[in-house]
Amino acid sequence: TVEKWPVVQAFGYDEFGMGFMTLNRQLVNLEPKLAEIFSFWDTTAVSWAKQTMPKLQKAWADAVLFHDQHSREEALAAAPIVDYFIYGRLDDEVNCGISPCPRLLVGKQTQQILKDEIPGETIAVDEADARQMIWEAVDPMTGVAMTRTYGLMTPFDTKMKDVLEAYAACCRCCRSLLLENVKTDVLRKATEIFRKEGLTKVPDIFDCGIDAFGAPVSTGSGLRFLRISCRLDDNSYVAYGDSTFGKTLLGETLPSFAFWHAQTEKARSLDIQNGLETALGLKLDWGRSVALGHRKDVRVYLDPPEQPPDPLDLGEEPIDVEIHCDLAVAVVTASSGGVVPVGLAAGTAWTYASGKVVVSTGRSGYVLLTLQRESLQSTAAASKGQLWVSMDLSGSTEPWLKVAISVSPSTLSTWRNQLAPPVHVGVSTGDDLWWLPLQGSTVVASAPAPTAPAPQTQKQLLVTGLPGCGAIDVAKALARLLHAPFFDLEDGTTTDSKMDQSQLLRLQQTQGEEEWLVLCDVLRDPLLLQAQLPELRVLSIMEPMIAYPWHSVRHPLLRRNAPPGAVVAVGRTGQKETQDHRALGTLLAKELQRTVGRQVLLRPLTSDLLSAVTASPHGIRAASGEVPPSPDSPVATRCFVVCGVLDLQRLRQRLTMCLREAAEQFCKTPLAKDSPWKGLFCIEVKALVVDSSEDFWSTTDLTSDGTKFLVEKNLVFTEKGELPARQHWQEPLASKHGALFWFCDCRAAAATTAASAVAAEMAQCTLQEPKEEAFWAPETVPEELRRTLVKELRSQGPPEGYSFDGNRYINQEDYRSQKDHPLLASRLSQLAEEQNSAEQHRRCRAREILASHPFARPMSPPRPPSGRCTGRPVMQRPRGVVAGGYPMVD
Repeated sequence: TVEKWPVVQAFGYDEFGMGFMTLNRQLVNLEPKLAEIFSFWDTTAVSWAKQTMPKLQKAWADAVLFHDQHSREEALAAAPIVDYFIYGRLDDEVNCGISPCPRLLVGKQTQQILKDEIPGETIAVDEADARQMIWEAVDPMTGVAMTRTYGLMTPFDTKMKDVLEAYAACCRCCRSLLLENVKTDVLRKATEIFRKEGLTKVPDIFDCGIDAFGAPVSTGSGLRFLRISCRLDDNSYVAYGDSTFGKTLLGETLPSFAFWHAQTEKARSLDIQNGLETALGLKLDWGRSVALGHRKDVRVYLDPPEQPPDPLDLGEEPIDVEIHCDLAVAVVTASSGGVVPVGLAAGTAWTYASGKVVVSTGRSGYVLLTLQRESLQSTAAASKGQLWVSMDLSGSTEPWLKVAISVSPSTLSTWRNQLAPPVHVGVSTGDDLWWLPLQGSTVVASAPAPTAPAPQTQKQLLVTGLPGCGAIDVAKALARLLHAPFFDLEDGTTTDSKMDQSQLLRLQQTQGEEEWLVLCDVLRDPLLLQAQLPELRVLSIMEPMIAYPWHSVRHPLLRRNAPPGAVVAVGRTGQKETQDHRALGTLLAKELQRTVGRQVLLRPLTSDLLSAVTASPHGIRAASGEVPPSPDSPVATRCFVVCGVLDLQRLRQRLTMCLREAAEQFCKTPLAKDSPWKGLFCIEVKALVVDSSEDFWSTTDLTSDGTKFLVEKNLVFTEKGELPARQHWQEPLASKHGALFWFCDCRAAAATTAASAVAAEMAQCTLQEPKEEAFWAPETVPEELRRTLVKELRSQGPPEGYSFDGNRYINQEDYRSQKDHPLLASRLSQLAEEQNSAEQHRRCRAREILASHPFARPMSPPRPPSGRCTGRPVMQRPRGVVAGGYPMVD
């Protein structure tokens, strides 16, 4: 708008000396000329029009939400999209009919889509037999317009078939003409597209340009609006329209199709709901029952419950009950490669091992679907870490209707294991679900052009991390979800170097027709492995308590095992965390995010990891700012000791002291004496344990084999505390019971130096022999037992030949008297002999138990004479050293 005040003020300006301005000047109205210039689309106007698109999309989303909440009530209102246009044009009210025009047309009213209308707050009356409605929205400032047709019945109703086929043809025709920028012979080319779709009708076309003021014009090289309409047999219409700048479609993010169930479909939905509730045992009379105490709503049935009826043939046990689910429905046109409008609805689902699924959404009601078993291997990524799978409508064989739902990876894995066809074809990338929309993009999908099949290259996923972080647990979980083979690169002799030819040969033999191969290794440098495996993707598992092993010092191998380009998972979801542990994880995530190229996930779910690794590009590279490792760089070494039964209480105390000394040793001055625990950052233990040696010997029946109270424990110790138990182990803990001490030291002899100290330390943690009690003599019998024996003998009276005067025992032959019972000495000797015999048997039996399996302890070097954790231990050669690997004490 041209500012008017300067022109008005110029009329009274008299300092020119020639009178008022109009005495020697002529005023000319420039508004028509400026309007003609400003009506052209320049770069600034186009950019501004694209920036205003979110407002139109918000109004459209509000209209959809309004209809979700008030559908099938007294009237249908397009208030959000109409109000957005009217309030945006308050300065320039539209009093004449325009097209395109913001409106909502229902049923027979859809004929008005061909006419111009005056925008107004109109209410569209809901017709009882209406099958579809047309929505049209217009931006009040730029004139960008969109037209869509939505269903007042679900696509599962056969009455919607001709509506959806005609609408799919309109959708494909409009998008093809706009993307190809066809401006001549539009009607002829549109009719040809309709013929390819199997329709004999001639479409109605509205094609116009829109200037920068938002006004329709006959021609123009800027904004273009194209609407394709088609008349149905009942004289109602379907229409699809979009606006474009050149070949850029502006309505990509608007829903191409939506639907709501009609009143006539409620009976079908109610039958499925009742059948599901019956199969779940809800609302059934289970016979006689009594109330549970004061809670009258809780009933306890007196008779055992029977298996509830299953009218829908769902199966016995559900896999998932009332979980989040997305439902996608589309109509595939007769022409291959056609554009498909897709309708989406969010709701809940009940999945069963039989392959049947009950889906409930606010738009479709309850729907019974059946899994397409032949398409189990074809999946596509959905939102919230779920996967799309193809389904069929139960009781329907219509090939034109495509249905898919989103399920969790675990549900898909269960179906594949139980229902997959016998021919194994691996996990595809979702070619059979080409009609589904891509995440975050348009909801209109196009079929891919037929191409020659490209050779499939197997993708490789390396799960690595710092030792002790549980990388193998994550690797096996992802291998199960990806339906991929698992290969553990740790064979007990692994070193920090490249794979040799034998390992590469084993790896090639493991590869098959599967799309993925999951590898696990925590010792090798991922960059070295990537040089041997070009298709390698890296997932690094980082535990904050191991990433900072010595107080606040960062682990020297942290950046090497989390290279740029890798997906890094910090911590785990589900485990109990203290406030300090949680803060430590947040700090670690921030430090790792400083390097460009890493995707850091803080306490992710397994589904989040699956989505991240499948979307990550293959190949990793060293960051430009990172220094390559030198020969003197610290390396991870380990020392393994085979263990018998361990005393858990002593184990925790002694290993905690070792780790604390390692942390203190790291912070000492260089002149301080070295400790055998220097560089120790983690201890993994897999062994049979007892709570304590004292409790074990006090509760164990020596007549048994002693294994009743043994429990296998999986323990991981760090300086900051214990980590959650592991579910899987790598070698050597995968096949043996023992303790694995992890060191990080650049000294070549570090592992050998610590080997004897490790063996001696674990020897102190094993189940100790019971404490030996001293043998008894008659005079050393405990006083309590002596008093009990005296009382017992006194109650029996004096023996034959003796009398008792109440204080002393008198011999009847020589009349000698004594205070103690005459039989007390013999009874004390007998009691001592019995006790000594039992103690001797107990000692022998304890030695037999400790010498039997699994109590037998392995041989170990003697303890260092300088004491535990102080001074340098005596250097002794371990009993066995694996070639190229780590010291092993048998």
